[in-house]
This record gives sequence, structure tokens and C-alpha cells, in this order.
Amino acid sequence: MERELTLTRVHHPEFIGNDWQLVDHPTVRPLADGAPDLGWEGDPRLAIYLFKPGQRFVLWRLEANGEYQTVAQLPESASITPQSVNGLIRNLIRIDQRNGFDPYADVMGVIETAERHEASDHAARLAEFADKFHYGLSRSFIPGVDFTRVRNVPSRR
Repeated sequence: MERELTLTRVHHPEFIGNDWQLVDHPTVRPLADGAPDLGWEGDPRLAIYLFKPGQRFVLWRLEANGEYQTVAQLPESASITPQSVNGLIRNLIRIDQRNGFDPYADVMGVIETAERHEASDHAARLAEFADKFHYGLSRSFIPGVDFTRVRNVPSRR
């Protein structure tokens, strides 16, 4: 399961169709808010819904495309307890590909890469300008200066 970065609170609808009702209880809040004692950072896109006809609890996740995807189902006779929520969190930690993901480090890495590319592009443009400038000078006549012997060759790294 790959998670995209979610920086805001997500509002889950209370009902989805006629059969699904949101379970909004303090017991399920660690799924969205995190459970530091278990090592879970939380995912605000997660929500538990009760499938009323079958009396079954289902963990859904709101994906980036706006659609809900089933993540896990509790057994038919299961109820929402701190133990069942902790079990769900342990399973999520086990399958989470972004466990330990540091958004600050990720953003800083992207910025540093962009700055390196910008610096190398700037150096290439500067070398191209120097070559054109040298070529222009070599075609002009300035008494006592010979531009034909000097050539700007950018260093290759």
C-alpha cells in the first residue's frame, strides 16, 4: 500500500449510499491521528465504515482520485475496540511502504536536486556565451591582440 503525502484533515461523509455509515468514535481516531506508542504516524485518509446490512466494519481509504478503496475488513462478529483498532494499526504498519517517511527530507531532496540542475544549466549557458563572445572577438580586429590562440573550453565533470 503506497501512501501519498496528506497534510490536511480529510472530511469523510457520514453516509455513503444507504448501506455505509461512518464510525466516528474516539476509539478509531488513532488510525487518522496516529498512535505513537505503536509507531503509527496516522493517515487522515483512513476511515472505518459500518456496512449496515451485514453489520461488518470495513476500513476504507480515500485515494487521491477521490474514490474510496477497501483496505481491510474486520471479522463478521468483531466490534470496534481499542484492541481491534490496534490490530488494524499493526497490520497497516506491516504493509505500509512509507513507514518512517520524512516529508521534510523528501521536499528538501527535491529542492536540492532542482538547484543542482539549475547550477549546471547556468554553467552550460555561461560557457556557451563565452564561446560565442570569443568567436565574435576573434572575427574583429583589435591592434596588438590575437584572439585566435585562446579558446574557452568548459571543464567536463
